[in-house]
Amino acid sequence: ASAAANFGLRNPGLKPRALLGLLLLLVAGCSNSGAPTSPLAGAVLSADAARVEQLVRSGEDPNENWNGTPLLALALAGGQPAIAQALFDGGARVDAEIDGVGIVDGFYRDGDTVSGAWLEAHGAHRKP
Repeated sequence: ASAAANFGLRNPGLKPRALLGLLLLLVAGCSNSGAPTSPLAGAVLSADAARVEQLVRSGEDPNENWNGTPLLALALAGGQPAIAQALFDGGARVDAEIDGVGIVDGFYRDGDTVSGAWLEAHGAHRKP
């Protein structure tokens, strides 16, 4: 299983498991120089909502996967609804999947009902 499968990264007050998951996501998605692999991924990971909005408006793909994880899932897992909204407004798919599991189902499976509900409110559908 990839580090991205750990969706339980809600802020504030990260638990040790969530903090480890966030660390694994950060390390796994970096190039050899230690920088994120794309400008948009870097903006999402640094929680820079204004930069995310700017990059999406300039044509960056909001459906980009970073280390196998949709940027929308990273934003929600990191407790960044403004970034998730910017990605959504730019066309990010709410029914994206990681390893064949819809991100909405993954969040609910991991107990993150806030992110799951956000996705459902924006049109995502859970699998029966």
